[in-house]
Amino acid sequence: GDFLIGPYAADHDDFDPAATALLAAHEKDPTSQDLLERAFLASLLDGQPEALRLASQLPQNATAQLLLANEAARAGDWDRAAARFDALPHEGLTQLVQPLLVAWAEQGAGRTDAAEATLRPYLERSQLRAVYLLHAALIADVAGRGAEAEQFYQAAAQQYGGLNLRLAQLLASWKARQGQMAEARNILEALGRTGDPIGIVVPTLMRHITEQPIATPTDGMAEAYLALGASLVQQNEREYSMVLARLALDLRPDFTAARLLMADNFAATKHFHAALHALARVPESDLYYPLVQLRRASFENQAGESEEAIALLRELIAQYPTRPEAAAELGDILREKNRYTEAIAAYDTAISRIGEPQPGNWVLFFARGIAYDRSHQWEKAEADLKEALHLAPNQPYVLNYLAYSWAE
Repeated sequence: GDFLIGPYAADHDDFDPAATALLAAHEKDPTSQDLLERAFLASLLDGQPEALRLASQLPQNATAQLLLANEAARAGDWDRAAARFDALPHEGLTQLVQPLLVAWAEQGAGRTDAAEATLRPYLERSQLRAVYLLHAALIADVAGRGAEAEQFYQAAAQQYGGLNLRLAQLLASWKARQGQMAEARNILEALGRTGDPIGIVVPTLMRHITEQPIATPTDGMAEAYLALGASLVQQNEREYSMVLARLALDLRPDFTAARLLMADNFAATKHFHAALHALARVPESDLYYPLVQLRRASFENQAGESEEAIALLRELIAQYPTRPEAAAELGDILREKNRYTEAIAAYDTAISRIGEPQPGNWVLFFARGIAYDRSHQWEKAEADLKEALHLAPNQPYVLNYLAYSWAE
């Protein structure tokens, strides 16, 4: 019975009953290697301390060895941590994160030169070159090697090509701590102009711009797990992405970026209540709390709790009066519910907050144009659709909708 319940619950991303059942099954048949590995994985994904005990019985399991290395790092036993990381097999997905973890363990032991030497072969030819460059910068930053950190930060920014939330926060922090406050603010302001919901955290990040997000080697290890975990989402490797997010949280329980990654993975498989549970522990004091609330509203809506989502979004609109993201999300939900007049009002609020429209804002005009069209206000709809096309001339959604509307 436990064996039947455990895998079924795990397949539905319900890791608490999965871990409970598989641990019970393992106790009843401790000789089964399959049950041992299943119980370990479910316990790890549920964040249960039993995972560490089971990991010691799995010398050939790479994920178990990562967890044991984490334990050594938390204890400050950097040599043992480095040895465990270094002993991992150079194959599969683990080999991508291994150099980063070894380098951070070397830095934890005070061997900055060795840490940089570990990363050097990956700074030119790796498929994740941008990530390795960023971590070389972070290690130099933590070690107090300012000139090297500046060089690596610049190279990483060029290699990424565009901003994401973590990169913008790390780059802005570095610039601010070097006294380049105008450049630091420009980075965060650029993040807020992308049209992405992450822009809602810009005011909060601005207030804490001089804080160092990665202050210790264990912080760096957690960041390494997050970086690879986020990259795996695009490759549809969601289970291992969630494993890496959980390993990051093992080192930094307050690492909200990793909780957001877990929640997004749950949501991608339509387990919205699990996604909400993953974010439940984030406190209001967290820098990412506005984004967490925005995600909660989205998950509540998708879980069928639309009125709760709408109420939360109205609160966010009032709490962050300069940001358009919550109003845009509210407009989308209301439009989905065929409440077009209310949706148009929400989009009006969002558009009034963006200032000069940027290419990333095409979606706001496109969405309001649809709401106008569905409420039989074609002239206003056409004006918005043309503005969306002006901002994003090759956007297929806009081209398609506008062309079919003209044909009709």
